[in-house]
Amino acid sequence: MNLIVIPTFNRSAKLKRVLDFYQSEALEARIAILDASDEPKHQEANRRTVENCSIPVTYIPTPGQNNIVQRLLTFLEDIDDELVAIGNDEDAFFPEFLQHAFHYLRRNSDYVLAAEDMSPLLALF
Repeated sequence: MNLIVIPTFNRSAKLKRVLDFYQSEALEARIAILDASDEPKHQEANRRTVENCSIPVTYIPTPGQNNIVQRLLTFLEDIDDELVAIGNDEDAFFPEFLQHAFHYLRRNSDYVLAAEDMSPLLALF
């Protein structure tokens, strides 16, 4: 299965909006939330949002780990997913874009990244 990784930091309202969007779409991917929030109100709100999701979401608290690159590298070392999209908590990929990008990467195994002009492919929150 494909994976969408969403890092977040003290922005629980934005995370809820992006997860609400993904729940409303026919998404063929699971989601992992890397939550570096250091404020208890955001940590709790993010946990509740994930618990109430109707789609597969893994919640990984990483408080105090503000280096986003290190958080991503540490997380990505241990996954077995075929393809990964890395987004953030204030915009979302339209499922059609993800399917197109994932299909392209499967057909072109010598590529490691698929990208297009992102403006029409993202829902901005």
